[in-house]
Amino acid sequence: SKLYRDLKLRGALIRHGALLQLPDEEVFLRQPGVWNLSAEQGNLGTLFVTNVRMVWHADLAENFNVSIPYLQITAISVRDSRFGKALVVSTSARSGSYTLGFKIDPAEKLEEVSQSVAAMHKTFALRPVFGVKYTIENKAAPLEARTVARV
Repeated sequence: SKLYRDLKLRGALIRHGALLQLPDEEVFLRQPGVWNLSAEQGNLGTLFVTNVRMVWHADLAENFNVSIPYLQITAISVRDSRFGKALVVSTSARSGSYTLGFKIDPAEKLEEVSQSVAAMHKTFALRPVFGVKYTIENKAAPLEARTVARV
């Protein structure tokens, strides 16, 4: 599925305040009271941190949202903004080179969420989840078993 790989803006990601999860996706953190600092204003919403992506949506309009797969994240940091300290997520050129800011109060919660996102990003890099399951039904015999001896 593209949601495992591609950044998605304004998608059908949320229903009645709950994240519509992808197969094999687990929600590790749901943080209400997170401001998305896009453009010249902030929008209050909820941030979800999963094993595949981070998702933010506005509380007043569920279709105002962003899904950021860890595959597209190039940097995670806490930086100063005109709104104070913010979680800043930078994305790859392939996904539009976005720099997204999220304001979380108090500062201790900002640090906790930042560490959670960074840890999940690192874990994803070691064991990525792409939404594809496979099983090996007929394992090939070792080379020795398939070799014919010359007589």
